[in-house]
Amino acid sequence: MMKWRDEWELIQREALRHGLLPHFIAAIRKVEHGMPGQEFGVVSVAAPTYEDQLRACCANVKHHLLQFRGNPFFAYTAPNADTVLIYGPAWIDWFAGIWAAGRERNWSNNLKYHLIHLIDAEHQDCASYVA
Repeated sequence: MMKWRDEWELIQREALRHGLLPHFIAAIRKVEHGMPGQEFGVVSVAAPTYEDQLRACCANVKHHLLQFRGNPFFAYTAPNADTVLIYGPAWIDWFAGIWAAGRERNWSNNLKYHLIHLIDAEHQDCASYVA
């Protein structure tokens, strides 16, 4: 089993390669918490490895970001008073209706929880949650 620090490095690299916010992809990983071959909850395409799951997740998120009508971003003030752009509640709720159809309400709320905690932990140097 891979350590979170190693996962975080892979997530950052792949998310940035797709032009995505890494914390969002990491939050999907935290919510899905799938076993090997299902780490990110990708079931629509063959993605038997962690790397395949990560790539498919990022490609899917990127595709849906381009389809979203409106501004997907929200300005969030982290605990150290830095303001960062994150994907906002409207985008997350819309995305959850696609990604987690039938369970979108809980999934969306869980994703928002993890997204905020990942960002807060990074801005407070709480390595235990992010790294």
